[in-house]
Amino acid sequence: MTKSDLMDRKTGGQQGPAATERLAHALADVMAEAARGADARADTAQDGADRAAVALADAASAGGDDPLPDQAVARLIAGDSPVRVWREHRGLTQTDLAARAGIDQATVSEIEHGKVDPRWSTMRRVAGALGVPLDDLAPWGEDEN
Repeated sequence: MTKSDLMDRKTGGQQGPAATERLAHALADVMAEAARGADARADTAQDGADRAAVALADAASAGGDDPLPDQAVARLIAGDSPVRVWREHRGLTQTDLAARAGIDQATVSEIEHGKVDPRWSTMRRVAGALGVPLDDLAPWGEDEN
């Protein structure tokens, strides 16, 4: 099919300004439809982000927004597991934390005992379940290099 055949199909065989105008309107309609689709996708993405923010806020409020007591800070300085310190501060068992984070209790135990180097995604879920920023679960006193 040649360019002129395609033009004839789109314009009903007409040439000139009227055909060009119809093509311009058709193009505008296609672009408007594409924009509506992009807006719908953006709205869906924003809805997902809003749901995630609400879930994190719920997790934080469920755990409380209170600072660690001096005794807990002393445990962190001494090298105790931040996950264990925060879990116990929140009054959770390993099983409770595992259920909230969607992981196995054995994984919580391994993290607390330093037997595994957990994935970031796992630690983000643990942080969310404890209602703390991910940074609060980083071991104290370790070099970052």
